[in-house]
Amino acid sequence: MLSCLVINNISASISQIKEDLKEHADNAEKIRELDHRLDLHIQDYINRKDTVTLLIAQVSQTVDHRTNRLYTSMKDIENFLQTQGTFKIREFQDLRRMEEESAFNKL
Repeated sequence: MLSCLVINNISASISQIKEDLKEHADNAEKIRELDHRLDLHIQDYINRKDTVTLLIAQVSQTVDHRTNRLYTSMKDIENFLQTQGTFKIREFQDLRRMEEESAFNKL
């Protein structure tokens, strides 16, 4: 009778271990799924970040280019008006250029 109880206890323990292993296997599969989904979200974030960085750089480059074109056009107009003798460059424009140059020297 005692051996029957021992065998039943061992059998119950084995059944419990089998159930625990199935549960852990299911949890491991869920963890792999979540890890894969997290990797996909991280890659999506990196792609979006790179795209936004590229767009910001393009906008900045366009603004710089147009600013330089405007500055060159203004200088051309100033030079033309100076050759006509009806225009004189004011002092504040030279000061502004000096301020811009000093700002670049600080970097």
